[in-house]
Amino acid sequence: MKKLKKGTLFRTIAAAIAALCPLIATAQSGTAFPHKRVTIIVPFTPGGPTDIQGRMLAAELQKRWTQPVTVENKPGSSGMVAGQSVAKSDPDGHTLFFTATGFVSTASVFIKNPPFDPVRDFAPITLTSSAPFVVTTVTAIPPRNMKDFISYAKANPGKLNYATIGGGTMEIDLALFVERLGLDMIKVPFNGSAPIARALATNDVQLYFSGIFSNKALVDAGKVVLLATTGDRRFSLAPDLPALREQGINYTATYAYGFLAQGRTPRAIVDRLNRDIRQVVEIPEMKQKISESGTEATTSTPEEMSKMLEDEAQRYRQGAARAGIQPQ
Repeated sequence: MKKLKKGTLFRTIAAAIAALCPLIATAQSGTAFPHKRVTIIVPFTPGGPTDIQGRMLAAELQKRWTQPVTVENKPGSSGMVAGQSVAKSDPDGHTLFFTATGFVSTASVFIKNPPFDPVRDFAPITLTSSAPFVVTTVTAIPPRNMKDFISYAKANPGKLNYATIGGGTMEIDLALFVERLGLDMIKVPFNGSAPIARALATNDVQLYFSGIFSNKALVDAGKVVLLATTGDRRFSLAPDLPALREQGINYTATYAYGFLAQGRTPRAIVDRLNRDIRQVVEIPEMKQKISESGTEATTSTPEEMSKMLEDEAQRYRQGAARAGIQPQ
């Protein structure tokens, strides 16, 4: 039998221990994961972008885990019903929360007494995708670029409206945007994107932050024009559309989707979830499907996602205070 050199032997033992650590940790935390159905809770109705992406990922995770993976939609109370169900679930990784990160970041901004603590009750797992907003205006007014829109709005103070979906991050993002540009515009809240599309088509509102594909029908019909994206660089799905910063406007706003588990979920299970979900997101076919939904595939460590949520929460608290938005 060939004798291993001392250094080689130590490296071999270290590698074996490293490979076993996740298995040992999972065993210590209880039954190996997953050992039963995994339920993904989505805080919105079926058919929306969060639901669609959640279902795409669920189908691939089911293949990987050889356990049923189902999506359960729990809209209501501005997403509080869904959040509470995850916060009160067993901390075993079999109930997951798939949502826009802004929902978690703004829980206490819009709700006076939310039924969960967004820091204590959730364990970040990984981001899955992100995108900038698209600054959208209507063709019923002259501007076709940001410079002209700003000039036109300043020449017509108090005469233009901007649309928001009340009780969401967009309400703060747009308020900060209008403030940053020094514009006098009227906020008009809506309860969803469909009525906003109708208001854009009839020139009842003149400014909106949309997704890249959200108003494609209106663009094709010549009713709206896309002015810029709100990321810190050009968006890969709209390479011909300049970012605001390219036009000398110091403003950035993006949105992202990701997974969270119950806050007391063992770290070994969080790590297993992080590894598996990231691998699924990186499948070329999945990245293409995510792009077709209007976002870029993006993953993270649990720590990176946690830091993003903390930064978002601080930004939105400060923004809500400046915009005079009070929790209800």
